[in-house]
Amino acid sequence: MRWIVCGPKPRKRRRDSLAWPRPALPALLACAAAWKELVRAGGCDVALLVESGQVIETHHIALLIAVGASAVFPYLAMELSEGLKPGGAERYRLAVETGFRKVLARMGISTVASYRNSHLFETIGLDPEFRSQFFEDASAVLEGKTLAGILADAVSYHASAFAPGARELEDAGLYRFRQTGERHSNSPELVRRMHRYIKAPTPEGYRAFAELVETREPVAIRDLLETVPGTAVPLDAVESEAEIVTHFSAQAMSLGALSPEAHRTLAIAMNRLGARSNTGEGGEDPDIYRLEPEANNRVKQVASARFGVTAEYLVRADELEIKMAQGSKPGEGGQLPAAKVNSYIARLRHAVPGMSLISPPPHHDIYSIEDLAQLIYDLRAVNPAARIGVKLVSGAGVGIIAAGVAKAGADVITIAGFDGGTGASPLTSIKNTGLPWEVGLREAHNALLLTGFRRRVRLRVDGGFKSGRDVIIAALLGADEFGFGTAALLAIGCVMARQCHLNTCPAGIATQDETMRTRFVGRPEMVMAYFRGVAGEVRERLAALGAHSLNEIVGSVGKLRPKNAAAGRAFGSLLEAGPEPHTKPSEASRDAVGVHGELIRSVGQLQSSSAHPTVLSIANSDRTVGAHLSGQILRRTSFDGLGDEVIDCEFRGVAGQSFGAFLISGLRFRLRGEANDYVGKSLSGGTIAISAGAEASRRGDVLAGNTVLYGATSGELYIAGRAGERFAVRNSGALAVVEGVGQHGCEYMTSGVVIILGPAGQNLGSGMTGGLVYTLRGSLSGANYNREFVRCEAVDDKTQEWLVDEQEEVWLRRVLSEHVRLTGSPRAQRLLKADAQLPLVRLEPVHLPCSIAETWAPILSRLEQQEISDARRPGHSSAPIVDPMRDAVRTPVRPPAHDSHSIAKPAC
Repeated sequence: MRWIVCGPKPRKRRRDSLAWPRPALPALLACAAAWKELVRAGGCDVALLVESGQVIETHHIALLIAVGASAVFPYLAMELSEGLKPGGAERYRLAVETGFRKVLARMGISTVASYRNSHLFETIGLDPEFRSQFFEDASAVLEGKTLAGILADAVSYHASAFAPGARELEDAGLYRFRQTGERHSNSPELVRRMHRYIKAPTPEGYRAFAELVETREPVAIRDLLETVPGTAVPLDAVESEAEIVTHFSAQAMSLGALSPEAHRTLAIAMNRLGARSNTGEGGEDPDIYRLEPEANNRVKQVASARFGVTAEYLVRADELEIKMAQGSKPGEGGQLPAAKVNSYIARLRHAVPGMSLISPPPHHDIYSIEDLAQLIYDLRAVNPAARIGVKLVSGAGVGIIAAGVAKAGADVITIAGFDGGTGASPLTSIKNTGLPWEVGLREAHNALLLTGFRRRVRLRVDGGFKSGRDVIIAALLGADEFGFGTAALLAIGCVMARQCHLNTCPAGIATQDETMRTRFVGRPEMVMAYFRGVAGEVRERLAALGAHSLNEIVGSVGKLRPKNAAAGRAFGSLLEAGPEPHTKPSEASRDAVGVHGELIRSVGQLQSSSAHPTVLSIANSDRTVGAHLSGQILRRTSFDGLGDEVIDCEFRGVAGQSFGAFLISGLRFRLRGEANDYVGKSLSGGTIAISAGAEASRRGDVLAGNTVLYGATSGELYIAGRAGERFAVRNSGALAVVEGVGQHGCEYMTSGVVIILGPAGQNLGSGMTGGLVYTLRGSLSGANYNREFVRCEAVDDKTQEWLVDEQEEVWLRRVLSEHVRLTGSPRAQRLLKADAQLPLVRLEPVHLPCSIAETWAPILSRLEQQEISDARRPGHSSAPIVDPMRDAVRTPVRPPAHDSHSIAKPAC
């Protein structure tokens, strides 16, 4: 980004230098108009520089560049920053540049030049003629303000700023409540009325709360809508509160963003109500399944294969929700500040204590609707009984996306509005993102009707829900289910201090600080009282509409009308009748067929103590082989798994996508052939070996596709060939040996060991905070690994000895021997036969979270346990399985000395 700075400091501006009556035009309109004139005059190569005091935050800069600016000089913001603290202007510049890069990143854009004049933003509530004059290429929803109205606002603001007695600057209340600032949906008075009702849950107390929600100054589209009175029915004829609350859910708020006590309280309350609670992408403590099953969240979120995803986690769910985006910050992955990542949270997320956690955005494993369909297929394979949901953001074109998601096989689609909260993100991630849920919900409902998928899926909506009136309006716009987030937290004592990201929540809700957590006073009964109050209001409003149930009014938009003429002009398209529903498409069978069924039948007939593996043919149409079997075993053994037993399965051919996904401990898959993308996704203790003969290894054939070992938490993967891009992204404990990888290998890795016996593409180790990567010295250069996150001190110094020490040499030889035994790799054989030290160097995180020995300990312990299990099997032989290695001896290696606590450390 280019900046205009006059001298060493920003130049001063006198407040009276802007003489009344000359108010400034809105900088965005002026920039858009100037750029259009330049284009008409053939001046596309002319740089357009914007110098304005209106520019304060990242969003302002992004919009100016998107309409044509080449550079921006926010002189007032820089002057104020420098006045607050010496060097403040430079810190401000760095902050907004970082924020702007994030804007580019979430749009998939690499350069400012590509973003300039792109109109990659959405307009809301602007007059069509006005839009076509200034922002004709931008996405648009709703109608509203004209150019004359915008200019009148500019004159009004100017007049108030330069009126006699006007204050210098006032806090506009954009990020925290101010009495004279912007209106907030969660005002202090609303919080007080909520707490008053929760302390004494009476009908009068709830009515006082609901009345304030309904009569507040409009801050949302629904505040400008009202229901059309119908022929009322008796209240006794309406479905019960118990039935209504089953439509409710406490939306995804992760354990980590919330304290364990708050997370547990919400889950218990929703389970007692017969409603649903959502883990969030941080997973949950496996101990609750055994010690406190009432706190088990029915909905388990899967942000692709990120934090905390194991086979048991998936099989324990009633519903699995794929988080494609978050309403309050679409386009970004989940974020958890370092202060909130204590040892407990790190253990649950298979991460490193004290490290900021930023989950990979969806494009790490989902590039298209086909990739999403594959993930839905994966999840359904491991847990056929669970509903599969997909969380989308209310935005332009969400209807088309929702239709694609339904076609991909989803059972539930969530439309998340922009006004949802986020308890763990920086301030630049919570403003100017997404659209109101009312817009996205209506578009999705109509698109699903038009394509014939509406009856196949249930639509859930969330974003700022507080009262029964919100529920009724959402149902009339097309929603079947309703998600509550911030309101549920208010019910357990949240005081809206708006410091969730600082780990200093005074109510002990959004914090991991042990002292702060002692202040938590929430109880499940408080949440239950709130939702019963909402359900009671819903019943009353249904009776007034003449409806007997929520299902009866879903999509009946004719029962809504705008409150005034201005709202009528703005919301005309929103309240139009939907299309006639098309015929319901046929639904695919969910039974285990093909190789899935054959594998389960074969394993059922096979004694696990047998030394002879099951041998099956496989084709690339056989997807997610192993996931169904893993889920079946967990369910049949009451989640005990196979214990010390081992089942060997051999496949021959070309495996489809997600071969060995979610494979549990005790299952060993060997593939003689090659595999597609997503091999070993969320590997959960199983072992996978892939080979295609010695010549394939020598040639460096690619035997596995992209995104292999994504989100693995434990287990082993051996490939006698190369893998594609994004190998071992978010590896959190697995061991892998591969003979070459593409770009972006080992991104976001937090634990485990990866050995690469071949070339590695660029950006190796980006975002890596734990675990170890070993590569051949000759294949590594400073250009292909990410120096910001990983280090290899000897890589550029030809005079130093190998970085790997004698103890690591023994461990590495042990792993390479296993690689040879399972795959017959001639590359590994050659290395083991050599008299010299292994020509390997170690890549480790810049901030190593634990010792090398501690990182290796769980890997070696697992290998030793496997040797013990193998020795007990009848007919066991230590001879290699593939291509015998005559000169190498398979010698058991003991793990390094450690105590039991060090193995359990989440960093390792």
